[in-house]
Amino acid sequence: MELRDLRADEIDELIDHFAFVFRDAAPRERFERAMYDDTTLELSQLKVIVADGKIVSAVRVANRPVRIGSTRVEMGGIGGVSTHPEYRRRGYGTALLQAQVAYMEQQGYDISMLFSGLTGFYQRVGWECFPEHSCSVPVPSELPGDAEGPYTVREYVEDTDLAGVIRCYDEFNAQRTLSMVRHPQYWSDEHAKFLGCLPWLVAESDGEVCAYASGSPQRIYEACCRHGHLQAFVPLAETVMMAATEQHNDSLTCQLPFGHPLLDRFRILAPTRITHTLSEGMMLRVIRLRPLLKKLVAEFKGRLSQAGFAVSQPLTIGFSQVGQTATLRVLGPDARVCDDEPELPLDLSGREFFLLLCGGATVDELAEILSLRGISIPQRYQKLLRILFPKLDSVYYACDHF
Repeated sequence: MELRDLRADEIDELIDHFAFVFRDAAPRERFERAMYDDTTLELSQLKVIVADGKIVSAVRVANRPVRIGSTRVEMGGIGGVSTHPEYRRRGYGTALLQAQVAYMEQQGYDISMLFSGLTGFYQRVGWECFPEHSCSVPVPSELPGDAEGPYTVREYVEDTDLAGVIRCYDEFNAQRTLSMVRHPQYWSDEHAKFLGCLPWLVAESDGEVCAYASGSPQRIYEACCRHGHLQAFVPLAETVMMAATEQHNDSLTCQLPFGHPLLDRFRILAPTRITHTLSEGMMLRVIRLRPLLKKLVAEFKGRLSQAGFAVSQPLTIGFSQVGQTATLRVLGPDARVCDDEPELPLDLSGREFFLLLCGGATVDELAEILSLRGISIPQRYQKLLRILFPKLDSVYYACDHF
């Protein structure tokens, strides 16, 4: 058995391997696109196990930077975790995941993400579940007449609309936690197009794209707008509903954050209540705790400044994740990562850490759970943690999955 990076002359063999292992889950074209049409791919991101002269197991890391607040952090997306049925239960998957964690550490990744229903397996290697929101929107049998407004909704045209769509995405997600930082080339990758990166509809005003929605009359998985153009979601929502009504759909699936403005409009148009679902197929893992917190110091300082929070005596909070520790020190309006022994060692599970970090839960919502483990948070620290880690609507858009 040999564990190593994929070689250039083995790409077609790896595609055959993926197509066989995932034959009931995804078409072969998906793996061909991922291997040949994703410009972020490097062979060093693909690790395989070779046994009996053939590839029998593989794991890929995809380079997918995301935001925490407005701060870019480097995220490694784990995908293609696969072992040929005849070679399972030999620890190959675990060995490859551990090798990829070491690779991500060396390459400067801060966190890692994956999607799977085999949560127990990945939890043993350090990943923890994180909730994703989706909902089912009832479709009305008829809609009111078109309301007049400054926006015109039409189908997306790549040659003329792409630059405007990119601007919408970047402005709408500039401070949206877990949204991917998309390089302009990403939008043009055939792999990203295959996964549905490009929109279905755009809303324009005075010849400029002001908002867009991606998906179909059955499913909306992304919708963004430029600053100052939230009202563009009104005609977009009506056009989506009209299309769903014309196709006689009973409901429309939306993979958007709970507080998304497009959903707000759907709530007005829907004849009955929207049904919400939280799934836990997304899993997150810290790769480098201290560098991650260091990157977020500017974010923390901004939140402290905005809240007008300053203390005359230092407050120190200790975090620990997957064998790593780091202390965050706040004094006056300043914050930094240091080596001090923390006054408040905050012993969070991986799930609790990411819920706090990504705004999925506030310290007040976690306090009762922590108290059952004997962790008491003094009032001065509760106030600090409320400011540092506010409630947020995070999202990792469906077309960025790997």
